[in-house]
Amino acid sequence: GRRVEQGANIIPVVEAIQAFQSAVEPASRLESSGFVDTRMSRAIFDRLDRARQYRKIAFIFGDSQIGKSESIAEYTRRHNHGETIAIDMPDTPSLAQVKKRLGMSLALSGVSRPSDLGDAIASCFREGKLLIFDNFHRALRRAGNHRLYDFIQSLFDDRRIGVGIFMTNEGRDLLVRGPERKRLEQLWRRRTAPIQLPNVLPDDDLALFAKARGLAPAPAKKIGVSYDAVNDQGQPVTEQFIRSPLELQSAVVAGEGLGIWISILDLAVDLAARERKAPDWHYVLKAYCIDRAETTVWN
Repeated sequence: GRRVEQGANIIPVVEAIQAFQSAVEPASRLESSGFVDTRMSRAIFDRLDRARQYRKIAFIFGDSQIGKSESIAEYTRRHNHGETIAIDMPDTPSLAQVKKRLGMSLALSGVSRPSDLGDAIASCFREGKLLIFDNFHRALRRAGNHRLYDFIQSLFDDRRIGVGIFMTNEGRDLLVRGPERKRLEQLWRRRTAPIQLPNVLPDDDLALFAKARGLAPAPAKKIGVSYDAVNDQGQPVTEQFIRSPLELQSAVVAGEGLGIWISILDLAVDLAARERKAPDWHYVLKAYCIDRAETTVWN
């Protein structure tokens, strides 16, 4: 405040900082985390915010390879001052395994006795915090996991926190129709409105991943590329590949998942950079052909 007392006007400085911040933050967020905001991720973030604010349990259902785990990681990164704790469920976890993983996330390495770990975990949570479980369907596969469900319910009730529970559609079916549905009913009754995510991201969300890499939305018109390959006799040949980028995008995302498609886009960017050119969809088709060739070798 001394500059103001001396007659300096700091408003232009503050406005300049704010303008610079608004220009830099979106790009730095992508560079630092590689995360792309989509309609689906915003829906997930909204539901997690609601669970935190109203101290509810948010159930989020969706099959793998559509970006759920990446959304969890980004949400946790944006709420990283002790507000959010997220763990990935181990395979068919017991209560002891989940407590151990929570203890590691909460840096409770000084707690040596397992009997003290539950109390130490509870003491780390207070109203306004959010606890997220990814791949919760793994817990539902373990018969008689009642103590784990009771522990989660106790944390939720006693510490007045929000909880996010992510699981596949298989887990959703076990939750509402499986043999443990009666024991899980208490968690289900504490929910906010659940989200059912699509099996495949819509085209407008996929276009955002392309845009983040300097590409226009995938065109529906077919294009062709030539690429070097080796035939069955070990001879170098030039192959042709013709496909609609929009059709290719849909096929890869539906058949193999978002992660594979993103790796193809990233390879396309690298191929363009090697030739000192801007990426376009011809490079994406070439990247796809390279990915197919390498996959064939490993298979």
